[in-house]
Amino acid sequence: MNAFFDDFVHSKTSLKQFVEQYDKALKRNIEKEMKLDFQSYNSSLSVVCGYPLERQFHSLYTNDILRIFHNEVAGMLYCEIQNIQQEGPTHVFDVLENILGSAGETLRDVWLKVHYNAMGNFVQCQCKMFEFRGILCRHILMVYRRMKVDQVPERYILDRWRKDLKRGYQNITNIYDSYVSESQRKRYNSLTPMMHLFQQLASQSEDKTSVASRLLEDMIQKLMLDFDNASTSSTPATTPPTEKVIHSPVRVRARGRPPTKRKLSVVEKVINRSKHSTKVSFTSLTRYIVLVDLLY
Repeated sequence: MNAFFDDFVHSKTSLKQFVEQYDKALKRNIEKEMKLDFQSYNSSLSVVCGYPLERQFHSLYTNDILRIFHNEVAGMLYCEIQNIQQEGPTHVFDVLENILGSAGETLRDVWLKVHYNAMGNFVQCQCKMFEFRGILCRHILMVYRRMKVDQVPERYILDRWRKDLKRGYQNITNIYDSYVSESQRKRYNSLTPMMHLFQQLASQSEDKTSVASRLLEDMIQKLMLDFDNASTSSTPATTPPTEKVIHSPVRVRARGRPPTKRKLSVVEKVINRSKHSTKVSFTSLTRYIVLVDLLY
């Protein structure tokens, strides 16, 4: 939280300034996320090795996650499969990894076990990187390469790292949306409860599910065809976003007795009485001087 607000607020920021700066911080965060999404959709990093399994991740992962995955692909150079054991349908691979220092010297050798089941296409490594970070480690990639696996199962490609999926929170209205995107989200929100009801009814039996799947496929193809025809024939006009005005907070009366009716202490009463007597004496003296001037 501190890192998020460091560039916008400080210890002397007023309440009104905090609201305005908080608004700017959210706007910067949304713009940064949209920029990264645009870069992931329209640019791609170069492959490290080029074998089919790596190309599969290149078509699905965002650029930030792809850089982490590239480190694991490059780390395969320091791994070697030493032994393979058979435990029923499961193969147990002993993978040796050389841990290098900053100058390239070998610090230590680490032995790790990787369990691979070809029938269920399950794989698990002793380092637990996929369980902790959601990315396949270099040891599992070594096993996949040894077993000539070109396509990774969908269960090992988490939705949170994919760039070809539209997140649900992206359809939540925020104050920076234009009129077009806001109307699109309203239409999306109106269709959501109907789609949930459609899923509940279609999932009651296999026959209903198959019929619903065919209907959805036909509707998706029809909508995509209509969208392509509409995009080629005309371009929609965009409406500039409306400016959001932030007003000052409403003034609320504080709790307790008003300052003008505050109960005075004994010392304050004495001081006020002395000030009042001094003022009265000064006024009397002024009147006396004016009277003398008039007489003379």
